[in-house]
Amino acid sequence: MSIYVVMFLDSTVDIYWTQQVLAGLYDNTFLYSTCTGFFPAIVFILTFCRCGEQCRKQNLLIGCHVRGLTCNIQTLGEPAYIDVLSEFVMQVEHNALEINVEGFMIIDNSLLMSILAAMVTYLIVLMQFSSL
Repeated sequence: MSIYVVMFLDSTVDIYWTQQVLAGLYDNTFLYSTCTGFFPAIVFILTFCRCGEQCRKQNLLIGCHVRGLTCNIQTLGEPAYIDVLSEFVMQVEHNALEINVEGFMIIDNSLLMSILAAMVTYLIVLMQFSSL
């Protein structure tokens, strides 16, 4: 969670300083220093969110495949095996496989959108204070 907080704050500050350079308040050399830290942070956040989303999709895919396996085996398999397989299907479908941070947040594409919305909000506040 601390990695996300640091990356969020770093990205927000980098975007703010980039805006200040593009507004003409500072020299373009500051733009290079903000980009060197901003792009790796964004790639890191995007990679984590993408991995979490893929994990969730694979969980749904596994549930579908195992459910299809139970439908095909019911005519041929022995009852104990079918019961164990059906129990596993129920567990996969009801206990979603998610990457989370100790219950604080689930890491997927919705987290990415929340981070972007919070960044825009903080940037608006920073720009309003800088115009004073």
